[in-house]
Amino acid sequence: MSGKELKHMGRTELLELLSKCMNEKQELQNELAKARDEIAELTKQLENRRLEVSNAGSIAEAALQLNGVFEAAQNAAAQYLENIERMSADQAAACEAMLEKTREKCRQMEEETRSRCDEISQGVEKKASDKLEGLSKHLADAMLNYMKGAK
Repeated sequence: MSGKELKHMGRTELLELLSKCMNEKQELQNELAKARDEIAELTKQLENRRLEVSNAGSIAEAALQLNGVFEAAQNAAAQYLENIERMSADQAAACEAMLEKTREKCRQMEEETRSRCDEISQGVEKKASDKLEGLSKHLADAMLNYMKGAK
């Protein structure tokens, strides 16, 4: 998603996007934990598996085959974990960047709102002052006319 698209999004949309990113990050972390558990279980199963000596031909040959299985499983597991961790880190960085952009946009909106409120308040105070001045002048004129008429 480009910066332009983010700028045109409203606060609610940005918060929803941030929430979605945080949910995706949590899902990736859950998948990572599940994968680690699965790898541990598979490693345990491989360690507990009985080796058919008759099919292997000899104990030495069986040991070499078993080492290859463990090595392949370990390499696959390591690669899977690296990918999950990289994706999780990328997602976390994207979420953090989006959160900072959202915070900045909120600060700007708050600043603009305060500025507009100050302008409106000054306008209302000016109108009230002008009305009060007009009423005071009108009252003073009325008092003078009353005083002139009372003589």
